[in-house]
Amino acid sequence: MLRQLANLAKALHDMHQTAGEARRAAEISAVVRGQLALVASRLPEPATVGAGAVDARMAETVRCAQQGQSPVRAQGSPVPRALEPQRPRQVSGTGRDSGQER
Repeated sequence: MLRQLANLAKALHDMHQTAGEARRAAEISAVVRGQLALVASRLPEPATVGAGAVDARMAETVRCAQQGQSPVRAQGSPVPRALEPQRPRQVSGTGRDSGQER
């Protein structure tokens, strides 16, 4: 019975601690949302420009972004699916190679 009371006391302690952490998280969230709303209210309205200017700016942005990317590699494994047995080398009768480069 004492063990159960000790477990109950620990559970109550953990519950109160968790409730305090949840309350603190809610306070932090409210502060951050308030600051975010303040920043958003100070931002200028987006300027309306012609569609051609927006398309040119978007194309320039895409071009700049692609310059820093590495080329696309083919997907898949570099190991072939079917392995072929090693072919025996042909040796000439003179003991030398036939003049072909390796």
